[in-house]
Amino acid sequence: MRKKNNFRFIFLSLIIIYLFIFSDIGIIARIQLNQEMKRFEKKIALLRKENEKLKLTVEQLKSDRNYLAEMARKLGYARNGEKIYRFYEEPPTNSLSSGTNIKLSFREKLKFNNYIIYWILFLIVVIIYILLLYFGRNNRNSTKDS
Repeated sequence: MRKKNNFRFIFLSLIIIYLFIFSDIGIIARIQLNQEMKRFEKKIALLRKENEKLKLTVEQLKSDRNYLAEMARKLGYARNGEKIYRFYEEPPTNSLSSGTNIKLSFREKLKFNNYIIYWILFLIVVIIYILLLYFGRNNRNSTKDS
């Protein structure tokens, strides 16, 4: 009877731990939601900055004639009598010399930040399981001795 109770306890404990960690409202889901929320907050901040820059540009286009002329020139327009000269650069022959070869860090390559949490939680669950088995055996041995 004692053996059956230990097994039930271990089994129910593992189910509760599993649900606490891996369910939709568990630790992993919470961590992922927090990471997603931080990304969206950063994105919102960048979009707000861009929005302020665009508002400033609109105001300058409405009020400053020189700025309007400068923007028109950037788009390829010219005043009467002006000539437009365009200079083209040759594309680089070696892709390594173009500067587009960016080295990623070790964490970015393996997406270490995303997976370390899973490994830590997995190890915790395994350690708890082993401890429960060990203490369950010790309890069985101590009840046999007495």
